[in-house]
Amino acid sequence: KSPMAYFIIVFLAALIPISPAFSHGGGCEELCLFMLTYSLYSVLLALNEKRLLTFREAFVNGIFAAAVLYIKFTIVGFYMGLAAFVLLWYLSDGFQWKALFTTIGQFLLGVGALSAVVFGYFAIHGAVGDFIEVYFYNNLNLYPQETEGTKWELIEQCLETTLKNNSTYGWMIWLGILLFSMDIKAQYPLTDALAAVKAQRDAQIAD
Repeated sequence: KSPMAYFIIVFLAALIPISPAFSHGGGCEELCLFMLTYSLYSVLLALNEKRLLTFREAFVNGIFAAAVLYIKFTIVGFYMGLAAFVLLWYLSDGFQWKALFTTIGQFLLGVGALSAVVFGYFAIHGAVGDFIEVYFYNNLNLYPQETEGTKWELIEQCLETTLKNNSTYGWMIWLGILLFSMDIKAQYPLTDALAAVKAQRDAQIAD
């Protein structure tokens, strides 16, 4: 909540839309950006406040994950990574199984809520089968293999392309990663959050 934080938010909000990745406008990634931002923010906020995710945060994240899935399913990889992080967060040094399954249920409730709307629309028009075939089957199986090389070579090509096409902006990402890695007591200390969760669990057991 510092003035510098607000300045950075405004600066990035102005800079990101004019980056080469969004130069043509109207892209799926651009449309999904606010959802990805909220999801990352909600998890970092919970860590910073040393608490678990609330029902609203988990539910809204589920809605956003479903929205991203139906807009461009490859972007849902972000939520796969975020889910893996939350899993490690809940289970590390505390094994919050009950809280974990509660959060999963709340998240899936959000996914189901939006999915019901999407499938309901296609069901009304008798096109559920067409939707599944065109969006899921065709996208997963009919894309041409335009790239060659091993997995690590493809990752290297991707990073090289990203740095080449976004050299003006990419340095801020690498600088942020470097500064965050060097700061052991970063703004969002996972170890402190886990310690707080463990202390809360121990207090409940003692009661």
